Amino acid sequence: DVVANPFISNIILTHRNKALGDI
Repeated sequence: DVVANPFISNIILTHRNKALGDI
């Protein structure tokens, strides 16, 4: 699924990055 939907992985990584930034 990740390979078929690379944009989903990018969104997840971006979300995690923002979460870490908020902490």
